[in-house]
Amino acid sequence: MKEILDLGLRLALICAVAALLLSQVDAQTREPIRQAMLRERMAAVAAVMPPFDNLPDADRVDLSDAAGERSYWRGYRGEAPAGVAFKALTKSGYSGEIELMLGLDAEGKVSGLRILRHAETPGLGAKYADPAP
Repeated sequence: MKEILDLGLRLALICAVAALLLSQVDAQTREPIRQAMLRERMAAVAAVMPPFDNLPDADRVDLSDAAGERSYWRGYRGEAPAGVAFKALTKSGYSGEIELMLGLDAEGKVSGLRILRHAETPGLGAKYADPAP
């Protein structure tokens, strides 16, 4: 009985140390990960929108409805609207959801498209994310 209690206490101590280390790693990496995701999102916005001279993240509009939360970014060239970028999510992927960034110019025409996230098979279904030759 004493041996089982000893093993249980050792296991509890190991789990407590592991939990403490894991929480420290999470605390130290949370902000760098958030900043990297922000840079990636702004690079996608810049890639799909026509040329702009403002900061689209400062002109971001967040909407919330029954379907969920949505955001879109407005780009301006001087005082005139240059275009808009927004994220879209489709569940039509073979292996799950496909998240993309779509850009529209001031006339409402598609100015760009970038795949942000997918779970398609590398080398097969994932090839749609590669630019056409």
